[in-house]
Amino acid sequence: ARGLFKEQKNDKTPIGFYCYHAEMTGQYGENWLWDRDQLGYLENNRWYCLEQYVKLNTIGKSDGILRAWVDGKLAFEKTTSACATPRRSGFKTSGVTSTTAAKTPPPATTTHSSTTSSSPVNTSARSQNSH
Repeated sequence: ARGLFKEQKNDKTPIGFYCYHAEMTGQYGENWLWDRDQLGYLENNRWYCLEQYVKLNTIGKSDGILRAWVDGKLAFEKTTSACATPRRSGFKTSGVTSTTAAKTPPPATTTHSSTTSSSPVNTSARSQNSH
């Protein structure tokens, strides 16, 4: 799984996971947007705290977990994923790639997780790198 962003909708940029998994029917991964309560639809020129949790599944079971938070609120949860199979047991993850173009530094944040990343969203600069 890796971070993704899509083209703006209603002046907000949707973000989520791009994931290859065992239940795929095609050769390309799937886009899983962080759409719980629309928390994964980000405004321009605002700082966000984005957090991701990934737990690889047990081989042969669909018990993998993907979770994401925006500003400490759960924005996505999938607890039935299967990314590892007997033929493919590796799993690569990477965070959301962002372009820093904020006019002010990020605010001090308090979070519930030890993995915290604050990134401003600048979709005009990022739209050139949509894949």
